[in-house]
Amino acid sequence: MRLITRPSLSGVTCATFITLMENIEQVIFANPHDIEDRSVEVKKGDVIANLPYHPAVSIWFDNHDRAEDAPDAMPHIKGKRGLSASTARLVYEYYDSPRLKRFEELLAATDQISSADLVLEQVINPQGWVLLSFTLDPFMGLANFHGFANAIIAGLKNGQTSMQILDMP
Repeated sequence: MRLITRPSLSGVTCATFITLMENIEQVIFANPHDIEDRSVEVKKGDVIANLPYHPAVSIWFDNHDRAEDAPDAMPHIKGKRGLSASTARLVYEYYDSPRLKRFEELLAATDQISSADLVLEQVINPQGWVLLSFTLDPFMGLANFHGFANAIIAGLKNGQTSMQILDMP
């Protein structure tokens, strides 16, 4: 099973949660247009988080308005869709697992960043999770992104703080 998600803090947080809860063999990062124009192959059984619906998907999580525009996906596709501060929040609620409780600080920060609920000082002088989120630029070139993002996911799963992850080479 593969996970396809967006290269953002919400996508990385989704990947952290989903890889702990599902048997994910590979995490693929893509932008919404990659799904819409079919430039990323989606296989039967794949999981998509924070990206548009694809008919081959088995589990789909999305917190954007477009999730409401795919009623054909609702009856037979596992996952959770609807308006929320972040897609990571929907993943967290869907699994409702004690294994994810240790990520509540990360989840709160992901909600804040994903919903752009930041004050000017956080943008001008970013710290912690906000600073880490600024390193996750979906337009930096996905070819160079996978190793970086997967290192962040591994750090999160190992309990590292935002500062410990930012200190990684």
